[in-house]
Order: sequence, then structure tokens, then C-alpha cells
Amino acid sequence: MGTTSCQLKEPFVKLQENGSASILNYSLPQNTSYNATAFIK
Repeated sequence: MGTTSCQLKEPFVKLQENGSASILNYSLPQNTSYNATAFIK
């Protein structure tokens, strides 16, 4: 068996065993977003 860089441990965030998925709300107020322009050489 080869070596691995992964360390087996509990996940940082764990979902409930019989829980349901979270409902995401994408209706954010306008002031939480902004327009940006980037120039790449």
C-alpha cells in the first residue's frame, strides 16, 4: 500500500445523520455585492 498525504480525522463540518439539507437564500441585499474590473498582462 502506498503512502498518502491525507490525515484521517473527523471532518471540520459534519452533517446530521438523518438531517436535511440547508436551504440557501440567494436574495442578498445589493450592498453585499460590487462590480470589479481586472487587467491581466
